[in-house]
Order: sequence, then structure tokens, then C-alpha cells
Amino acid sequence: MTTRRSFFDAAMHVLASRGFTGLTIAGLCEAVGVTSGSFYHHFGSWAGFVDSLMLHWEEEHSARILATARAEHDPLARIEVMAKLAKERPHAAEAAIRSWSGNDASVAAVQARVDHERGTFVADAFAQLFDEAEARTLARVAHASFVGLQQLAGRMSPVELEEAIDAVASLIVSRASDS
Repeated sequence: MTTRRSFFDAAMHVLASRGFTGLTIAGLCEAVGVTSGSFYHHFGSWAGFVDSLMLHWEEEHSARILATARAEHDPLARIEVMAKLAKERPHAAEAAIRSWSGNDASVAAVQARVDHERGTFVADAFAQLFDEAEARTLARVAHASFVGLQQLAGRMSPVELEEAIDAVASLIVSRASDS
């Protein structure tokens, strides 16, 4: 049975492999193995699909991750959990979503909301280790590093990407130890 989730999974794969310009109704239907009638049954329109996909991405690839990290109460352990979760993100798909947000206002709105949610969460986590100003600054640095690494993900091996994420986390933990 074809579900909305089938379309979302296919869309994330297309975003990762071909970017947002490769995301089409025909391509999604082919990937899922259905006709366009099934697509329209589930989403009504392209705009309905985009809105649903972005909501799915926000819930599955941001809110759920933040909830997992929030469950860790020790601030240094939380940084390790955040690094682990960051390594598990679908980096190529997220980089494509970021590019797409420059061309679609509805995608941009969700991207901005996700960036804000992630940034606020990291700043709040860091506030347990640093004063407020330093926590905000380090959260921006961590977020910028993460976004930049996602943009470079296609040019580095998965191991190099993981090492870079670990290095950022280690620098922050080291800075906390020095404080």
C-alpha cells in the first residue's frame, strides 16, 4: 500500500541524489511505483506535497532529534548526543532542502523555523556550560559548522564528515572544561 511516507522517503532520496531540481511528480511516482493519481490523492497538488514534505522533515529530522537530545540532562553528555545525532542526518538531502529554500518561500519558512529551533536548542544546552553570550556565540559557530559541513558532505567521505562533527563537539567540550 502506498502511503504519504512512501512519497516522503522517495523525495528525501531524490533530494540527496539529484537535488531539489530533480524532484518532480513524475519522478516521485516512478520511484514509488504509482500513477500521478495516487500522488494527487495523497497531496492534492504540488504545493500540498511540498508543505507536507517540509512538515514531515521538520518533525522527523528536527523535532524528534531535539527531543532525543533533550532527554540527556548532563550538559557534556548532551553535546556528545547532539554530535551523534548530527552525524546521522541525511546530509545531502538537508543540503538540497537548504538550496531549495532559496527558491521557494514555503520551504524557506520551514528551513528558517528548523534553523531557529535547532539554534535555540543548542544555545540553551550550551547555557548550562557557558554564560549566555558565549553560549549563543558557540551555538552559532556549531550550527554554521554543521550547515557548512553538510554543504561539503558530497566532497568528503562519511568518515571525514563524522570526524569533522566530532572535532567541533570536542572543541566545545574542551572550551567548557577550560571555563
